[in-house]
Formats: sequence, structure tokens, C-alpha cells
Amino acid sequence: AEAANGIDWSAGQEFETVTFSFDPAETYPLAEVKKRNYLTLYQRETAAAGWHFLVGDEPNIAALTEALGFGYRPVERTGDFAHPPSIIVCTADGRISRYINTIMPEASTLRRALVEASEGSIGSAWDRIVLWCYSYDPSANKYVIAAHKVMTVGGVLTLLLILGGVGLLWWREIKSRRAQLLMGGGRS
Repeated sequence: AEAANGIDWSAGQEFETVTFSFDPAETYPLAEVKKRNYLTLYQRETAAAGWHFLVGDEPNIAALTEALGFGYRPVERTGDFAHPPSIIVCTADGRISRYINTIMPEASTLRRALVEASEGSIGSAWDRIVLWCYSYDPSANKYVIAAHKVMTVGGVLTLLLILGGVGLLWWREIKSRRAQLLMGGGRS
């Protein structure tokens, strides 16, 4: 909710959010309470329609978590579950685009993951340029500058500046020679 509050787009408008429980003992009334709690934190006009809280029985939970590649296991002594904190970002057609393995991602990480998953359908041209300069680092759980891409851009800009400078000098030299020819041709 905190990261989603930090971006311009809203659940229910530019993207959908699905929160699911993998505990078959959790029921719809609990999911409803959790949704109200999160909507209190994430106060966007379209949030109620765009943020879904799901519960299910064990076979459906197993099918969903297996399809997502999301592992968990019960902890017998506490009755809780051991699992990685994960946000799974999917494309509009349901393909997994990115795993963000933290419960509290930075807003910029969430924004870039959504731009990437939307394949350019949300965000500006600038967002796509910035995304091109970044790559996701799973160990840092965020997008980091892709040094090789930045170096490529820097190299191309340097080459263009050099070519532009040489071209300008060449043009001035031609202009100077023409002026000398015209001045020399007028005296004879």
C-alpha cells in the first residue's frame, strides 16, 4: 500500500492488485476485513474495485501457488507458514513479468515493474527510456542502473559530439577557403 501510494497510477484504473491467502483456514470474512484495512492505507478512488483479496480451499491454493512458482510450508510448532515476502507482477495477459521479493518495495521499483509488465501501455515515453537504462537486481530487490547501457549511450553521445565538432571545423575550413578564393579572384 505504501509503495502504491508513491506512484501516480491507481489500482482499478491502470493496474489490478490481487492479494491471496495460502492458508485454507482463512475465510472470506477475514479477507474482507483485511481489504478494508489496506484500503484505509491506500485511499484511491478506484482502489476498492481494483484491489482483490482472495481465499480458497487447499487444492485451489496449491494450484495457484504452483502456477506462480511461490513456495511455502507450514511451521508446525506455531501454525504459521514460512514463505518469502513476494510481490508478483504480471502482464495483462497473465504472464509473470517480475518477482519483487520484499514486502516493502520502493515506489520507484513498483513503478518500473508496472511499466515493464504493461509493455509500455502505462507510463510515459520518459518512463520507457528510464526503464531501458535500468535492470532489475534480484539481490537488491530493486531496479539499478544498467552500467553497460548507460556507457553505450555515453559512447554514442561522445561520438556524435566528436563528429559534430569535426564537421563544424571542416565546414569552417571550406567556408574560409571559399572566402579566400573569392577575395583572390576579385583582385585579378
